Amino acid sequence: MFRQLTSPNSGFSNSDLFHLYPNGLQMVGYNAATDMSEAHQAPIESQCGWLRIEQDELFFEWAGEGDPVVFLHGFGLDLRMWNPQFERFQSRFRVVRYDLRGFGRSTLPSVSEYAHEDDLKALLMHLRIRSAHIVGLSMGGMMALRFAAAHPQMVKSLVLADSAVDGHAWSPEWQRRWKAMCDSAKADRIDDAKRQWLQHPLFAPARAIPSCALLLSTMIDDYGGWHWQGRDTARTPSPALAKRLQEIRLPSLVITGSIDIPDFQAIGNLLATGLPRMRREIIEGSGHMVNLEAPESFNKVLSRFWQELS
Repeated sequence: MFRQLTSPNSGFSNSDLFHLYPNGLQMVGYNAATDMSEAHQAPIESQCGWLRIEQDELFFEWAGEGDPVVFLHGFGLDLRMWNPQFERFQSRFRVVRYDLRGFGRSTLPSVSEYAHEDDLKALLMHLRIRSAHIVGLSMGGMMALRFAAAHPQMVKSLVLADSAVDGHAWSPEWQRRWKAMCDSAKADRIDDAKRQWLQHPLFAPARAIPSCALLLSTMIDDYGGWHWQGRDTARTPSPALAKRLQEIRLPSLVITGSIDIPDFQAIGNLLATGLPRMRREIIEGSGHMVNLEAPESFNKVLSRFWQELS
């Protein structure tokens, strides 16, 4: 069943969206009432839908009222990785999560060029959100940085958890493993590429936690592997953001799991020295999937950061 999610008093116009996507943008979707409540609270209705952008569609979900918070997932994963945060924060914030184009229930890109930061802008405009706290992990952090650089007026704050960044010089070990996955995918051995991704040292701490291991396995099993075949047409920033972090003058929280792999430790250090308005948090004993491995600690860090901003 379709339900209109927009408000005529938002200040956004259809021309704003058509300027961004002149070939068309439309929302189709359904409602879902789910019990995402914290203890002693009534269930909150969760709204789900697809936002059509030209020939493609983004799947999204939101719940709650208050300051908007948007969660961006990691590579090969989807919006389900944010389950602990979506449940925890919807009693105090308007929480939004979505599958980036090419992941989860969103469609594969069918256009010659697109930008994830433009997709996020279109989604926020459709939901009548003028600015939001943006939270990203790994690839999601990289997309959060892209969005902040392109549309700083729409960002209240950034949370970058074990983040990637455009322009990072990946280690030989990372490049070797990535090439092996791409080679498998290009040889039509997608299942083997996904097996390698799940078994990557990146996820070793999460695999040791049964609930995390099950969710990771499910998400990666559902991932299509299309990006490893080298057909993605997403636009990337130029110059790379690693060389111009000082331009992102927004309140930023950089979170790193203490036992994440060296590449992401190095990126965390780069962000900590390059972002002008940065706060750093190390979560001891956690690896790359810090929001799933240590959800209570992760949520407390986010709550404290946002409380101090207010």
